[in-house]
Amino acid sequence: VTEGNRCNDITYNGTALSLDGSTYYWKIKFWDDDNTEGEWSDPAQFTMSSPGAPPPLPSKPTCSLSVLPSTIEEGESSTLSWETTDATSLTINQGIGEVTLPSGSQEVSPLETITYTGTVIGPGGSNTCSVTLTVEP
Repeated sequence: VTEGNRCNDITYNGTALSLDGSTYYWKIKFWDDDNTEGEWSDPAQFTMSSPGAPPPLPSKPTCSLSVLPSTIEEGESSTLSWETTDATSLTINQGIGEVTLPSGSQEVSPLETITYTGTVIGPGGSNTCSVTLTVEP
């Protein structure tokens, strides 16, 4: 019996193994230091399969802002509306703050021409959108 000895690593130099779900079997036999032949091991097996495509990356979020009407006179109001896709949050500047998703609207009454910019965040990153509301004297 061989104790404390280790055989060299065994390498495979045959035909390339297929990744099509094929199952391969093997068994081994050894000879000890006295050249006494051992028994064959029980068969072992493994199945080769392709790892498959990686999961898709999350889509980049999108947002759009609109105002209706887009031009008002001082003292009038307009409706600021937004729509998002693939978003977890949308924050609009100029004092609006975080808004409901995926869409919504809010009445605005600025005293001068103003640009609203939204920053949308989602699993796929972030994005911005903007719209300008013109206020005439």
